[in-house]
Amino acid sequence: NNPPRQLVKRSFFGKGNCFKYLLYDDGTIMFHFGTEQGSQWSWKKVKMNDAELGEILLVLEGRKEEVTFYHSFGEGEKKITTQIWVNSKQEKGKRAFFIKVKELSKSFNEGEQRVLEALLNHSLIRVNLQF
Repeated sequence: NNPPRQLVKRSFFGKGNCFKYLLYDDGTIMFHFGTEQGSQWSWKKVKMNDAELGEILLVLEGRKEEVTFYHSFGEGEKKITTQIWVNSKQEKGKRAFFIKVKELSKSFNEGEQRVLEALLNHSLIRVNLQF
């Protein structure tokens, strides 16, 4: 039994932070939230589902202002539940889009928003159709 194969890995870097989008051939979609601490990176990894991706798309398309999700990180005594915020607003005639967790806020420029939207659309089709 082979581990799932990574199909997509796209990193969106900010100042001292990074948001990674990963899609695997078994339909798993992961968000990794990274913060730079000196020369090291600290990561929170979250498994997302298709309904959550759909909600994020609604924000990217301007049909919703924001969505919120709760996810747990870690195991046992180290288990922490964190809120993930996805929101957008108009700033200087452009749509500002953010994904935030407590430790970081990653803003996406217009080009990055388009790339993320394409990845979300592709993933929604891929995970809901059998190839």
